[in-house]
Amino acid sequence: MKHLTLLCTVLLLTMSCMSPTSRTPSVNAAQVAAERHEQQLLAIDTWVKRTSRLDRLSMPILRANVPLCPQVDYKMGFGYASPYVYSDIARDAAVEYFGLADRLSVIQVFAGTPAEKAGMEVGDLIVAINGEPLPVVGSKREHQAAVKKVGEHLNNTPRPVSFRVLSGDDLISYTIAPEALCGYPVHLVNNNDLNAYADGQAIYITTGMMRFTENDQELQAVIAHELAHNTEGHVAKKRSNAAIGGVFGALIDIAAATQGVRTNTTDTFMQAGASAFSQDFEREADYVGVYMLQRADIDTANVANIWRRMAAESPSAISFASSHPTTAERFINLKQAHEEATFKRLNKLPLEPEEK
Repeated sequence: MKHLTLLCTVLLLTMSCMSPTSRTPSVNAAQVAAERHEQQLLAIDTWVKRTSRLDRLSMPILRANVPLCPQVDYKMGFGYASPYVYSDIARDAAVEYFGLADRLSVIQVFAGTPAEKAGMEVGDLIVAINGEPLPVVGSKREHQAAVKKVGEHLNNTPRPVSFRVLSGDDLISYTIAPEALCGYPVHLVNNNDLNAYADGQAIYITTGMMRFTENDQELQAVIAHELAHNTEGHVAKKRSNAAIGGVFGALIDIAAATQGVRTNTTDTFMQAGASAFSQDFEREADYVGVYMLQRADIDTANVANIWRRMAAESPSAISFASSHPTTAERFINLKQAHEEATFKRLNKLPLEPEEK
């Protein structure tokens, strides 16, 4: 009876609810499905163009600064996929866009990389690597098996790798010699936040940051800044400082406990430790980043302007500093770093950041 009463109440409320008064166009499921497919094609195309741009802009920085990087990777400069790396919803669009088949297919060849120079082309179907045949891909499991096999041959090796591919109707071979790059790959994050960050192993740039940067040099300044965070070990230093702070907090908690007082200062001291020198780390990343740009022959004369536009987005940052210096200070710091690095370049001095 209670369920019947509840159902009646819901029906009465529904019948009494206000509804739209305009006659809207009618659409059928086929039209919606067709438009969904077109939008998925557009989403893939947008992602490809953005990742290609990010790679084009980051590659000179990663290439020129190998001597400053504690970690080095050996890369060829191409991406591959099969239909089964995509969700069921996006798979048909991906197959159409990239021309995917029942083998791992080359979906991106980045400009100026060893893969491009060797003759690799988008659409090549990888048949064998170093003479070892790759499995046909007809399921997610077979996709994983093929990717694993590729990884065994391409996993950060400095040695040349031979490929046998099906290019159109032709079975051709070429060899690619990897190049040394700073071992901190740059990833695009599909997020509208105005953000970029480093985790000690890689660099992450949001789509929001890509749209915000006004020109290629500004985006490259962001990449170099995050690379400097990694090369200078800032993430590890913050973790170490947090651990030290946690030890002090724990000692205080233990001492208080011996007096019958319960405290919980460990987390507070860990946070304080992690924040120690935070602004100085940002200043160092700005400074070293300018040198990294100049080592890659990238013009740094106007990259500081990004902080004036950042100030327009967040006026409080002009004079208020928390974990980062103020935008006003960062503008001046970048200008001074540009002048210092430019002086060294003009006088044929080593383009290396000054140590304390």
